[in-house]
Order: sequence, then structure tokens, then C-alpha cells
Amino acid sequence: MLFSLVTCTRGRTNEVAELFDSLLRQNRNDFELILVDQNSDDRLVGIVDQFSERFPLKHIRIRSTGASRARNVGIGYASGLLIGFPDDDCQYLDGYLEVIKNIFTNDMSIGCICSNPTTEYNKQLDSDCSNMQQVLDKVSLLNRCQEFTVFVRRDLLGDHLYNEQLGVGAGSPWGAEEGPDLLIRLVEANVKLVFFPKVFVFHPNKIDVISGATLKRAASYARGRGCLLRLHRFPFKIISNSLFRPAAGCLIHILKMQPRRSIYYFVIFFGTLRGLLLSKSELDAVCKAPNALEL
Repeated sequence: MLFSLVTCTRGRTNEVAELFDSLLRQNRNDFELILVDQNSDDRLVGIVDQFSERFPLKHIRIRSTGASRARNVGIGYASGLLIGFPDDDCQYLDGYLEVIKNIFTNDMSIGCICSNPTTEYNKQLDSDCSNMQQVLDKVSLLNRCQEFTVFVRRDLLGDHLYNEQLGVGAGSPWGAEEGPDLLIRLVEANVKLVFFPKVFVFHPNKIDVISGATLKRAASYARGRGCLLRLHRFPFKIISNSLFRPAAGCLIHILKMQPRRSIYYFVIFFGTLRGLLLSKSELDAVCKAPNALEL
């Protein structure tokens, strides 16, 4: 098996079916989908039954929540040489897995990749993206890590797991940045991480309309970013920029008479600051080594 695709899901149905459809359109037989299901009901059983005869599909049901925990479970079931982590509401563009295979086959020094999201269903992929690649370090990966675009060689992933104190559903205040945290640890272990800006994965835009749910999610994600900056001891320049940008955005949208957008950036500013100022006990909890969730 070449690809193991680990998807954790909770609360979605139609989007999961659309992801599965996009996998069928890859016209490949060298991938498996590991679906880690955190729903308390059977909403996905019919979809799994429909697709399980069309490609290898492992349906893993777990009791606890948390994207990081679910991905760690899924990694334990992976048999492929390359592991990817598609979200349950993303879709792979036609020919996407062929491009990923070529990237890793043509350059054996690459251990891990990430790329860009797109909101265009029919966006064309550039099959020759070798001249656009950018090797990332601890700092440059911060704004390049879209979790659902990450692929890593299984042998280089080794014992590295997602930090289960970070991410959606973790039960902590830090609702994001589990992906960058993992990539930072891989880079520090001398795994070559490369960004491909012309390789795309479809993912819906979640901030077109600013609602209460949008603000809540933004605050949680921002706390995760602040926690990440503190956890990995980023330099003051990076920290100050992470606070300056949302503060500036807040002021700009006040001047533009756009109060909702201004509040959005204020929430990001305050959330980032909260993450940076986490207590010693909170930091100690995040620093614990991640463990795969027991079924």
C-alpha cells in the first residue's frame, strides 16, 4: 500500500461522502482510508457500507473526542508508505494522489510535504511543481501548515504522534496548532519538510460569514497559536508579529466601520495573548508526550 489516509470525523455526514467520492475519482488502487469515527450515533454506517467495497476502508469507532487523539489512533492502523490527513470536509482534486506520488518518488530526500487550500472544486493541478517548492524550517512552516495537505513518509514519522493537548476537541483551551507542533518536531529530527504552493486540496472557507461560532473557533485557534509559540520558544520578533497583525486588523476594520470584522481580529489578538500567557501547570500538561488513545 502506498497511501494511508487518516480522517477523523464528528458531526458530519454529506461532507464525508463527498470526500469518499473524490477518492474514487483518483482512479487508484494503492490507497486505504482510515476513518476514525467519533460520533455517538450510526450516521456514517450507511456511507461506509456504500464505499467499503470500492476501496480499502477501515472504520474505527472510538468513544473519546479530539482530532489529535483520533489521528494518533488512525496512525496505528496505517500500513501505507505515505500517510496523509484529509479533513472530513475536504476533497482531493482529480489527479492529486498522482502528483503526491511523483513528488516523493522524484526526490527521496523529501520526508514530509504540505501545500495550499483552494475553494475551487475544479482547480487544475500543476503536475510539474518542482520549480515552486520551498524547504521549510521551524519559523517558515508556521503559516504554511494546512493539516489536510500534509503527507509524511511512515518510516520517518516513526514514534512521533500528535500532541493530544492541542487541537479541536482536546478538552484544553488550545484548539489548534497540533499540525505545526508535529511538523516542528519532525523538522527538529532532521526530516526535510517542503511546501508546494501550486498543489491544492479543496477546503471550504469558514470565515466568509462572521458568526458567534466563527468567533468562538477563532478564539480557540488563536489560543492554540499562542500556546505553540510559547511551547517551542519562538523568538520575540515572531511573537510580536503574531500579536501586531490581529491588533492592526482590529484597528483597520474599526476605521472601515466594519465592527464584526474588527471583533474577529480582536478575538484573535486576545486569544493569542492568552495562549502565550498560559500558566506553568498548563504548559507542563502540554509538554507531556502524546499517547495514542485507547479504543
